[in-house]
Amino acid sequence: MYKLDAVETTATQVNMVNNDGISDGFLDKNVTVGPLGKKKAIDTPYQINTIPKDLSENAQAMGLEDVIKYVPSAQIEYRGGADLGRPQTRGMRGEVVANSFWDGLHIVSTTATAMEMFDDLQIINGLAGALYGPTAPSGIYSFTRKRPTADYENSVKMTYGYKGYGEAMADVGGMANDAIGYRAVVIGGDGEGYVDNSALRRKLVSLGLDFHLTERLTLETNFSYYNYIKEGYSSSYLMPYTALGVAKYTLPDAFDATDKKYGPNNGGREITTTTYSTKLKYEIADNWHAEAGYLNQRADRNMYIGSSTFNSNAGTYTPAVVSVSPMAARFDLDSWMGYVTTEQNFLGLEHDLALGGNGYRWDIYGADGSRRYVSSTTDVESLTLADTIKLNDQWQTVLSTSKSWIDKDAYATTGATTSEISKDGYSYAASLIYKPLKNLSFYITYADSLQQFDPVTYSGKTFILDPYRSKQYEIGSKLSLDRVDLSAALFQIKRPTAYLGYDGIYEIQGDQTNQGVEFMASGKVAESVALFGGITYMDTDITGAKIANIDNKQAIGMPEWQANLLAEYTVPSYKELVLSSNFHYTGKRAIDPANTEWADSYFTTDIGARYATKQLFGDKTILRLSVNNITNEKYWAGIFAGNVSGLDGDATAGTTTLFLGDGRNVTASIEVKF
Repeated sequence: MYKLDAVETTATQVNMVNNDGISDGFLDKNVTVGPLGKKKAIDTPYQINTIPKDLSENAQAMGLEDVIKYVPSAQIEYRGGADLGRPQTRGMRGEVVANSFWDGLHIVSTTATAMEMFDDLQIINGLAGALYGPTAPSGIYSFTRKRPTADYENSVKMTYGYKGYGEAMADVGGMANDAIGYRAVVIGGDGEGYVDNSALRRKLVSLGLDFHLTERLTLETNFSYYNYIKEGYSSSYLMPYTALGVAKYTLPDAFDATDKKYGPNNGGREITTTTYSTKLKYEIADNWHAEAGYLNQRADRNMYIGSSTFNSNAGTYTPAVVSVSPMAARFDLDSWMGYVTTEQNFLGLEHDLALGGNGYRWDIYGADGSRRYVSSTTDVESLTLADTIKLNDQWQTVLSTSKSWIDKDAYATTGATTSEISKDGYSYAASLIYKPLKNLSFYITYADSLQQFDPVTYSGKTFILDPYRSKQYEIGSKLSLDRVDLSAALFQIKRPTAYLGYDGIYEIQGDQTNQGVEFMASGKVAESVALFGGITYMDTDITGAKIANIDNKQAIGMPEWQANLLAEYTVPSYKELVLSSNFHYTGKRAIDPANTEWADSYFTTDIGARYATKQLFGDKTILRLSVNNITNEKYWAGIFAGNVSGLDGDATAGTTTLFLGDGRNVTASIEVKF
């Protein structure tokens, strides 16, 4: 017999039928914080929010874009669409690779992601480069793959989407014998989306095999193939602005995203992502743990898209001309990690030590006619040392540092190197945690982190800048009550900005400073009522810009206020039935560097119901119905500077890209567990 890793589960007993939803006691649950490993959320000096599997399933979510709204400090910077966007927190632009992980290994974030593969998603707000290597101050998105379970866990689900989308899914797992466990998720879906004549197709095969080689040694392996096609939905819209950063036209009210005239039938995308990974976990001794892993991922992005361009104050526009986008059509990524953690007592203090490193090699492909070629290569390697020092029962400190090496090369179509950098540097973080009570903690954190710029091309010339530094100050508190958890933080993040100046040189020219406050709550406020939600206020300030009317302005696309509240109500006299509603608010956002035009705030409402019973099929049957954006609110969802630099104030004329928010969408499903 082999020892299995412990699996922490949460269940709510409802007339002998589990109808899982929002969990109470979140702060007392374990979260994984890079090399620090598993810790209780209340004992970490960061704001960490978890989207559990149950919440994602009950929302009938397909991708990250369907669940990110539940965390009000988080956003997606749309690039080609929400399903291809860069995830971020606290209003700071994310990076393609550096800030996103599967099981502790770097992955490509700007590709379609099937939430059905994962047990949970943990979002760490803000700057974490001292733990994860050079990253943008845009937070860490950490996905945990579904793993084999000690007991059989099998289910099949049929889903029907509004206007004709149909999907079948199977999720099976268990132990083939005493030493080998398996977990497989398979999805096939095809049909029309919420827009007439649109198309949505999904194919997923995800397989995890665990080999328990000894009582202390486990080998985890994973494979996934995900093909995602979305066509006929609304295109993006360009708002041009002048060389002084002033929008040329008045932004009209958002159009109806469900109207097919805003989505050219020949426009869309086909995204195929193939991933292999393996991880070795070794319990060296009772207080020594080691793990190492490797991941290979290829993301092919066949994007046949176009943007309409506003051309008057009346809201008219030049329609999009759909064409195949040749740039960044393929990403190849190899990533790796390895850490050793131990608990030791020395110098009269308890130490929780972590030592190791991670890194990745990332190739971006361009196109020369029909031929693909590697347009740039990024190599990043980091060594990390972290120590959690328990000073006494009330006080502890967390110290971490990483040394990173960054190499970037850009290539011409001939393969010749056109520009390159090779730099190294340190990232630091220090935190102090005070727990006057077991269920109450206060903390203060300072972080100074290295970050690299992505290669940027203007007028046929590629610019690669030296790495730069971001800094963050944060003060926070966490309180775990009987069945409700509360957390709050004040933060300030500052990072340099880069844009193309009048001299035609792309370089650092000014800073972006985001400061604000965020609050989250989760748990049961009554026997039948559970809540998960929060609110964030954030001021984004551009300083040091070379154009006077851009200086001290808000960053494009960043709201001051954002809030979300998910509420679930278990019907007291009929406890198999749970009703839910989700309310989301995003404040107004600037659409040009000079802040002369703004997109209106918006408010959306989702409703849902689920019924769980043992009286129909299998061991349990769950019926779900959800209606997203029930009022069919029309709003501008994604707003970002289309020429990359405009987010920070651009000294040349440019455009802002805007995307419409999803219209009303109805989804029903039946799931049978056996």
